[in-house]
Amino acid sequence: MADLSGTITADSTAQDIAQYNPGRQGFFIQNPSDVDLWIAFGANAVAASPSLKVPPDGYIALGKEHQSTIVRRISIIGGTGSATKAFTAFDSNV
Repeated sequence: MADLSGTITADSTAQDIAQYNPGRQGFFIQNPSDVDLWIAFGANAVAASPSLKVPPDGYIALGKEHQSTIVRRISIIGGTGSATKAFTAFDSNV
């Protein structure tokens, strides 16, 4: 399992948290902050659809059944006031 946790580096700016990994079997992200965060697979995250919203205290867990999606590069973004906000993320390789 790889720890992908970190912090948002700049408001309203997408950043990569993981590169393409054909061996990725699972992905988990939790938002312990007080602002919405958004993730995208294979593209830069945007603070709206089609990115996936991770609300404060929320999480997303995707397993092997989503492998064609989770193997892609993973990007995260937060809006105004998100700089320095933490996120907890892990991926698993089997």
